[in-house]
Amino acid sequence: MTNEINETLSAWIDDEASEIEIHRLLRHCDADDSVLQTGLGYQHVRALAHGDAGPSLERHLALQQRISAAIDA
Repeated sequence: MTNEINETLSAWIDDEASEIEIHRLLRHCDADDSVLQTGLGYQHVRALAHGDAGPSLERHLALQQRISAAIDA
Protein backbone atom coordinates (compact mmCIF):
# COMPACT_ATOMS: atom_id res chain seq x y z
CA MET A 1 0.00 0.00 0.00
CA THR A 2 1.42 3.35 -1.02
CA ASN A 3 1.85 6.32 1.28
CA GLU A 4 -0.73 8.24 -0.79
CA ILE A 5 -3.35 5.54 -0.24
CA ASN A 6 -2.49 5.42 3.45
CA GLU A 7 -2.99 9.19 3.74
CA THR A 8 -6.27 9.02 1.82
CA LEU A 9 -7.44 6.24 4.09
CA SER A 10 -6.63 8.34 7.14
CA ALA A 11 -8.46 11.34 5.63
CA TRP A 12 -11.48 9.16 4.89
CA ILE A 13 -11.62 7.91 8.48
CA ASP A 14 -11.50 11.56 9.64
CA ASP A 15 -14.25 12.56 7.14
CA GLU A 16 -11.77 14.77 5.27
CA ALA A 17 -11.41 12.86 1.98
CA SER A 18 -12.85 14.24 -1.24
CA GLU A 19 -15.26 12.23 -3.38
CA ILE A 20 -12.53 11.54 -5.92
CA GLU A 21 -10.19 10.29 -3.18
CA ILE A 22 -12.93 8.01 -1.84
CA HIS A 23 -13.53 6.49 -5.29
CA ARG A 24 -9.79 5.91 -5.73
CA LEU A 25 -9.65 4.33 -2.28
CA LEU A 26 -12.54 1.99 -3.06
CA ARG A 27 -10.79 0.83 -6.25
CA HIS A 28 -7.69 0.05 -4.20
CA CYS A 29 -9.79 -1.87 -1.64
CA ASP A 30 -10.98 -4.14 -4.46
CA ALA A 31 -7.41 -4.75 -5.61
CA ASP A 32 -5.64 -5.00 -2.23
CA ASP A 33 -7.18 -6.52 0.91
CA SER A 34 -4.57 -4.82 3.08
CA VAL A 35 -6.20 -1.44 2.36
CA LEU A 36 -9.47 -2.63 3.86
CA GLN A 37 -7.75 -4.23 6.84
CA THR A 38 -5.74 -1.08 7.51
CA GLY A 39 -8.87 1.05 7.21
CA LEU A 40 -10.71 -1.12 9.70
CA GLY A 41 -7.75 -0.86 12.04
CA TYR A 42 -7.76 2.95 11.76
CA GLN A 43 -11.50 3.00 12.34
CA HIS A 44 -11.13 0.83 15.43
CA VAL A 45 -8.39 3.07 16.87
CA ARG A 46 -10.51 6.16 16.18
CA ALA A 47 -13.50 4.60 17.93
CA LEU A 48 -11.36 3.70 20.95
CA ALA A 49 -9.97 7.24 21.08
CA HIS A 50 -13.53 8.58 21.17
CA GLY A 51 -14.54 6.17 23.95
CA ASP A 52 -16.54 3.83 21.72
CA ALA A 53 -14.99 0.37 21.91
CA GLY A 54 -17.50 -1.20 19.52
CA PRO A 55 -16.86 -4.60 17.91
CA SER A 56 -13.31 -5.89 17.75
CA LEU A 57 -11.25 -5.62 14.59
CA GLU A 58 -11.54 -9.39 14.17
CA ARG A 59 -15.35 -9.15 14.23
CA HIS A 60 -15.26 -6.39 11.61
CA LEU A 61 -13.06 -8.52 9.36
CA ALA A 62 -15.26 -11.58 9.85
CA LEU A 63 -18.35 -9.54 8.95
CA GLN A 64 -16.64 -8.14 5.86
CA GLN A 65 -15.70 -11.65 4.76
CA ARG A 66 -19.27 -12.93 5.23
CA ILE A 67 -20.69 -9.98 3.28
CA SER A 68 -18.18 -10.53 0.46
CA ALA A 69 -19.01 -14.24 0.35
CA ALA A 70 -22.74 -13.50 0.21
CA ILE A 71 -22.24 -11.01 -2.62
CA ASP A 72 -20.12 -13.52 -4.55
CA ALA A 73 -22.77 -16.21 -4.07
